[in-house]
Amino acid sequence: ETGYYDGVGGWSGGVQRQANLRALIDRAKQFEASSYRGLFRFLRFIERLRESGSDLGTAQAISEREDVVRIMSIHKSKGLEFPVVFLSGVSKKFNEADMRVPFMMHRELGFGPKAIDPVRRISYPTLAHQAIGQKMRKEMLAEEMRILYVALTRAKEKLIITGTVGDSTKQMEKWARFLSVSELQLPQAALFKGRSYLDWLGPALIRHPHAKVWRDQVGATAMNLRGEDPSEWTMTFVSETASVGTQQALQIDPTLLAALRKVEPLPTREPVDAALIRQLNWQDPEHKASTVYAKISVSELKRMTEDRTPGDELVPTPIQVKLDRPKFLQEFKLTPTERGTAYHTMMQHMPFEMGGLQIPSFMDNLVSQQLLTEAQRQGVDAEHLQTFVKSPLYTQLAQADAVYRELPFSLGIPAGELHPELSGDSATKPILMQGVIDCLFEIDGNLHLLDYKTDRVTTTPADIGERYRKQLELYARAIEQMTGRKVAQRILYLFDGGHTITV
Repeated sequence: ETGYYDGVGGWSGGVQRQANLRALIDRAKQFEASSYRGLFRFLRFIERLRESGSDLGTAQAISEREDVVRIMSIHKSKGLEFPVVFLSGVSKKFNEADMRVPFMMHRELGFGPKAIDPVRRISYPTLAHQAIGQKMRKEMLAEEMRILYVALTRAKEKLIITGTVGDSTKQMEKWARFLSVSELQLPQAALFKGRSYLDWLGPALIRHPHAKVWRDQVGATAMNLRGEDPSEWTMTFVSETASVGTQQALQIDPTLLAALRKVEPLPTREPVDAALIRQLNWQDPEHKASTVYAKISVSELKRMTEDRTPGDELVPTPIQVKLDRPKFLQEFKLTPTERGTAYHTMMQHMPFEMGGLQIPSFMDNLVSQQLLTEAQRQGVDAEHLQTFVKSPLYTQLAQADAVYRELPFSLGIPAGELHPELSGDSATKPILMQGVIDCLFEIDGNLHLLDYKTDRVTTTPADIGERYRKQLELYARAIEQMTGRKVAQRILYLFDGGHTITV
């Protein structure tokens, strides 16, 4: 009512202050739920805490967007999403304790006790007991399926599932029986027999095309694979011998281990000190990978490669967010970026007609349709566009069988291709590049890539073509992946001077 909560949010450390206030309210609710109720008793409780030097503890002020690792139950994760999720312990057995009690109760089926023979001193399940047990198990499995669905849908980019089995070969043989199942869903009997999430995930995943390493474990033949499934999986084994080998590689001194178990002071020896220093000074051999963005734009790639030479250290490029200038500033001279945007807008809507085009009327039409502002119209050199209309390239576009403009694309590129300094596994990880292709046209079944540039020509056109060679190669690779066809020609057009360059 007083706005105090919002007020402290504007002070220094406002996030923590608001978290403390939320914690205070939670403590007050807990206190009110006890037998000691009332504001007076609560204030006395807080006063005694202060007198004794105690504290309720600092409230957690971590928001959902903090760069931290969270460990939580599946129930707690409901409604949340994370870039990477580890779903661990899928081999843990379901809790079936309620199905083992001697006296069962159900809201619909009533109660079903076990039959007791006092003479022979034995008990055995009755028909009612078995029916209720079956019903309760179905309800339990249905709830576990809902929980598993929540767990599998929390990851936005990558989901890593871990589970353990006693004998991997025997487990694969059991799962391989489901290779003959042609339906997408597993049989109801298999689902009902499941004792853990792994009992459901294993038979389902072994039928995936990427589970070849699992099938090879038992020499199973691939049958009825879900080849049309677009999901990508990586199946791996970590054997017990491998984990033991990792522990042996640590080379723990037995005398030190014995001293630790007896809670005795550790003997100080030079090798131990040297090993400690070596461990404290350890650096990640793949630390350069942390300086590489997992997603870049074509313009960002251009900035990265323009001033770099082979052997240069990777320098993180700050993320640049481009915002439109206020309109009172746009009334003056356009920036180079705004000028380039205006050129691309005109090229996006320019009709390719035999016999040419009247540029002034075309520009007036764009302004009347509110596709172009008057400031942008004044910032574009009409002579540049008129030169383009009179060029052989414009004639090619007018005669083309098909013309596609402003084509968005996404392309996965190995990180080592853009960053030669990377090595090992980091170099093979894909980097997502996104961009927009200015123009793609087709003549006699051949694809031609066209990219416009509004840069001021201060060097030879050949040098500019070399500057943009890598960018056009990536454009061509994206087109070939999208269409399955080769790009016959990569063309760069420079409005400044009207140069047409074949790269």
